[in-house]
Amino acid sequence: MSDPPPFDFGAADHLSQQLAQLKAKLEWFAWVRTTQRHSRLGSPSSDNWMGHRRGDFEARFGREQAALHDLASAALAAKARVDSDIAGAHAARQKAH
Repeated sequence: MSDPPPFDFGAADHLSQQLAQLKAKLEWFAWVRTTQRHSRLGSPSSDNWMGHRRGDFEARFGREQAALHDLASAALAAKARVDSDIAGAHAARQKAH
């Protein structure tokens, strides 16, 4: 059996940085959507737009915002796993030398 390829620290660091940026951008996007919704429609119970269509919109908006937050959490969890792998690879390299 052949040895596994060496751990690519540069690629792992880059992936960790990209996952952090993804999380930040998803959180920013969710914030922008919330801000725009509030500035255009007011609070969920405002008189700007009422009725069944408003309720449907608010429900869909809430689901979409939750999905964005779930994606941001998944990016953070993936970053944590990558960071853990980086730390483990550093420890293994130190132990080998």
